[in-house]
Amino acid sequence: MEASRSPTSSTAASPFDKADADVIVRTSDMVDFHVFMVILRFASRFFEDMFSLPQPVHPEDHCEQSSRVPIIPVTEDSATLDCLLRLCYPIPDPVIGDAAQMGAALEAAMKYQMEQATNLLKQQFGQITAASPVRAYAVACLFNLEHEARLAARATVSIQCIQYDAEMDKIPAGAFHRLLEYRRIGGPTDDRDFCRPIRANPAIPPSIDELRSFEGWQSHPDRGVSGETAPSPRALLSPSQSVNLPPADMIVLSSDAVQFHVHRTLLTYSSPVFADLIGETTATLQLDATSQDIPTVALEERSDNLSRLLLCCYFSGDPELGDFQVAIDILKSATKYKLARAMQAAKRRVMDHLDMDPVRVYFAASQYGWEEEAQVAARHAIYEREDSYCPEMEEVSAAKYHRLLVYRQKCIDIIRGRWGYLSLSIQPYEWGNRGRISNNQQSFSHFFQGHRIKTPEQPRSTALIAIPVIQRYTGNMDGIITESMTFYDAVQEDIAQIVF
Repeated sequence: MEASRSPTSSTAASPFDKADADVIVRTSDMVDFHVFMVILRFASRFFEDMFSLPQPVHPEDHCEQSSRVPIIPVTEDSATLDCLLRLCYPIPDPVIGDAAQMGAALEAAMKYQMEQATNLLKQQFGQITAASPVRAYAVACLFNLEHEARLAARATVSIQCIQYDAEMDKIPAGAFHRLLEYRRIGGPTDDRDFCRPIRANPAIPPSIDELRSFEGWQSHPDRGVSGETAPSPRALLSPSQSVNLPPADMIVLSSDAVQFHVHRTLLTYSSPVFADLIGETTATLQLDATSQDIPTVALEERSDNLSRLLLCCYFSGDPELGDFQVAIDILKSATKYKLARAMQAAKRRVMDHLDMDPVRVYFAASQYGWEEEAQVAARHAIYEREDSYCPEMEEVSAAKYHRLLVYRQKCIDIIRGRWGYLSLSIQPYEWGNRGRISNNQQSFSHFFQGHRIKTPEQPRSTALIAIPVIQRYTGNMDGIITESMTFYDAVQEDIAQIVF
């Protein structure tokens, strides 16, 4: 703490500007609130405990120089602290109309264990929930207020079609999905979390076979696999690639204590981040003229992922990336290390799942800024029955999910509008709980399930009107095919005009 007042700090408005105050609370935006310890003691168990602790040996290090008043820095901004302190002082309570400010104040009140302020804010938050439950839900999730999020979600169940609120842009798509899923099942359930993501299954340790990729790899004794041998990197390369490859001159150590004997030149060429790490390590060893150690770089990745990353430095083919989650893990690590070849390999593996899981591909593409791939995935996701949760939802804004829902609704509206083209006597199912965010549990896509054709360009791809046309052309296969494809082409042409 500086010994004197920062030149950029200012004094808060009355009543937090008293010269006889005995403590200063300094906010993140450098506003000083001159308050009284006795009030903070009574209002907050947090501050009561703080003030009961022994004072520092050199109190001037934490005091305003002119008066030796102690300064307490906090992470809240001045608007939040002003609201909070007014609830603690013997003055009229503030009326907070803004949901975001309310959420910030409530989060701070709970953090500082201000029981009375917390109760008052919860009462006011309940009023916002009644007036605008979607906004209240967004704010509650933003500030990790689980109880308030649950109450807000429950308040939306009675609303047939909720309206998206701009505050939702600030929370992850996963929280938005949890709200929609809660509405789909009709709530309420008391054991459902809204602010926190669904817990993933614990990672399964890699098998021995997955580690046999680099010469001289060694394991921590606790793994019980020491003494195993593995092919050298040279054995993994084609003859033309392995010619003149020198012995390994560096060790890369994984987070689970597996050593990979590698070639620093290849790693330096493949990744600028690797180049910097290797340069720092080499420079340190050069300072010690007596050191005979091989340079070692320790990384945060587990050995199974690290082996795949390092293989991308050695040859042009893609390593075996397994399922979608493995590809995502490699993509995350490759992005961190700016390992272009691994990034491209992981991206190709992610896009391989376009047919199987277009919604998850969409969120992965959105997370990494693949705009073109996100649009392709969105088109493939038009006919999905429902959107299953995926971890990538936690990495992008709810705005990305809303964008997908709006696009999907526009496409479905086109399909339903084109239905009149055939003058059919039956209508598709009402499209429900995603696009217009209603509670209807039926989905328009029920009509299309199981009536698909395969083309390289279109999602999955779907023969849109197979069943109803058969009703009109019983026994006339040529007529069925002609009219089906005419309708299908018309729909695809219309969908292509939609701006994603």
